Amino acid sequence: MTAHDTNMPLKSAGEGSLFEVIKDVDVDVLDLIDHVATSTRIAVRQARNAKAQLTDYQSKAEKYDRYLNSSNLITRESMAKKFGMTQHTFDRILRDNNVLCKDRRLARKGFEHWFAVVHEEIQMGRHSKWVEVLKVTPAGLDGIGDMLTNMGYRTVGEGA
Repeated sequence: MTAHDTNMPLKSAGEGSLFEVIKDVDVDVLDLIDHVATSTRIAVRQARNAKAQLTDYQSKAEKYDRYLNSSNLITRESMAKKFGMTQHTFDRILRDNNVLCKDRRLARKGFEHWFAVVHEEIQMGRHSKWVEVLKVTPAGLDGIGDMLTNMGYRTVGEGA
C-alpha cells in the first residue's frame, strides 16, 4: 500500500512512525509539497503587505479627493447666510437635529458625507496658521437645504 492510495487506513500515534507512512512516497513528491508550502508562506506574506499598502493608499486617496473637491465646498457661514441666519444659529440647528456633535464641530455618524474637514491657511499679521475648517459638501448642501426647508426656513430672496 502506498501513500497515494486513498483507501490507506489512518494510523494512530502508537501504530507506526511517520517514516513508515511516507517511506514509499517519491522524493519528488516531497519536494513538491515543500515547494507548495514555501510558496504559500510567500503568498500569504505578500497578501498581508498588499493589504497594509492598500489601507495606506486609501487614506492618501481620500485626503487627495478632499483636496481636489475642496473647490466644491462651501463654508457653514455661507450656507447659513443663504437661509438668513448666523453661523452660530445654523450650527445650533444642526446640533439640535443631531447632524453635528454637540461638543465638537464634527458630523455625527450617517452625516459624514455632508461635511468635509479642510485645512486652510489663515493670516495672522505677518504670520500664518493652518486650521481645520468644517465645510459643507454638495451632498450636504442638498441634505441640509431640504432639512431646513422642511423645518420652515426659506432661502433669502425666496418668497415665504
